[in-house]
Amino acid sequence: MLCLLGAVGAQAKPLTYTVAATFGDGGEASGHFTFDADTSTYSNVGITISNSATPSLDGIYTNVCPATDCFGFFPSASYAGGLTVLRNSPPAPDADLTGQPVVQFVYDSLLTDAGLGVTSAADYGTCSVSTCIGIDNGTDGIRHTNSAMIAGPVVPTLTEWSMALFALLLSGFAVLRLRRAASA
Repeated sequence: MLCLLGAVGAQAKPLTYTVAATFGDGGEASGHFTFDADTSTYSNVGITISNSATPSLDGIYTNVCPATDCFGFFPSASYAGGLTVLRNSPPAPDADLTGQPVVQFVYDSLLTDAGLGVTSAADYGTCSVSTCIGIDNGTDGIRHTNSAMIAGPVVPTLTEWSMALFALLLSGFAVLRLRRAASA
């Protein structure tokens, strides 16, 4: 039997993550986004803010803020990365984002193609400056949480013990087949 092994460039499939957070004012964030680890891009974003103490901020946030305009995309000493999402239509390049409703998640570890969940700090409110590098998150930061959860999809994998059991069963069937072939 000839077996050829070689390195093949694998491309990860974009994964859909779920979001859950409760903020200091009782507001809640829930929803999803798709992340492609190969290109570090977000798509299919749908994050809902509800039960806010500021009802004008409730709604569905779907527009990823451009990396060149918004805080949250770059790693820092405190966070590995992040996602900033606007509620209104995607902005034109270099548009003034002051006052735009926004939700932002900053991760304590990078999102990967392995689908692992990460914890995150999160804020929602309005862009406090034209480039949205700051968020007005209410008096005393009431629209902030340090315990947002970004959960990756469940990716079924076989554990070491189940792989060993599978190998044992496979070798048992092979031995049984060889014995039957030898006796025939």
